[in-house]
Amino acid sequence: MIYYMCALAAEAKPIIEFYGLKRVNRPGRFQFFEHAGDRRRNVQESCRNAEAVLVISGTGSYNAAVAVTLLCSAYPPESRDIFINFGICGAMPESGLCIGDVCAVCGVYSDAGDRPLYPDMIIESGFRKCKIKTCAAPVSFFDLEGSYGCDNDGPELVDMESYGALFAAMSFFECHRCFVIKTVSDIVGESTVNPDGFEKYAFDKELAAAAARKGAADVVEFASKAEREIYELSPADIIPDAEDIKAAERLGEILLLSYSQKEQLRCILRRRTLEGRRSAKAIFDFIQEYCGDESQPIALSEDGARRMSRREGKHLFEAFKKYEEYYD
Repeated sequence: MIYYMCALAAEAKPIIEFYGLKRVNRPGRFQFFEHAGDRRRNVQESCRNAEAVLVISGTGSYNAAVAVTLLCSAYPPESRDIFINFGICGAMPESGLCIGDVCAVCGVYSDAGDRPLYPDMIIESGFRKCKIKTCAAPVSFFDLEGSYGCDNDGPELVDMESYGALFAAMSFFECHRCFVIKTVSDIVGESTVNPDGFEKYAFDKELAAAAARKGAADVVEFASKAEREIYELSPADIIPDAEDIKAAERLGEILLLSYSQKEQLRCILRRRTLEGRRSAKAIFDFIQEYCGDESQPIALSEDGARRMSRREGKHLFEAFKKYEEYYD
């Protein structure tokens, strides 16, 4: 079964129509939907036969987290099930994205400074992979050069729900069964001036709804593919070899990787394992080619100086991600 969480009715409507979902009357402010042919008074009895279930959370990360928790509590997930947070988002001007582009999120950040979350992108979506930052309020009302990561290394997308939705979903689903897929509905910072002279940010509801419809058509097609491929996986298919894990730990020591970067490296190893590719040789070849003398144990040298700074390690890790992609 496929679990969907959308923040707005406009985002959920095309998915509801595709699966023929019907509203389930449940107490609380969230709206729940399930497959029409399986509606019964007891939600627990019907949930296993439904093709999809969906909850509309409303805006905000906290609402998203609570809504996903309630959805998964009412419909307990099994090993074949997947979770998708689908919706619209804003794109940073520097991202090169256009309205209507569909993106698979590979990293979710919070403006509160919480630990980043990384979905395991082991199922190929065909969508552009982007990072997203979840903000407490629309970014249009804030300085783009402020704390929202609007630089070359920052998130390409911004929204208000992804972090809470994924944080809750990962309590019920394995990481590789969680997906955050977003459709660009507006470009952050684009604005007009209304007749009263006040700046009005250019968020077009009709355009956003059209972008949601377009994205939903792509998402439901991907969801069917992802559910099928994940069902066919065995746990051994995504467990990296011990030698690969050891090589990754060595790379982490050399580049002084942070916890967040180690999580990204773990995802890379799992993806390569699923693709039938080993990682140890790629890692050690990268170390030899890019790190030179820095391949020696990292600590403090005899004169007390650090061999490599975290900034250098960050740039080399970004180089490694491109290196491994085309290695074999």
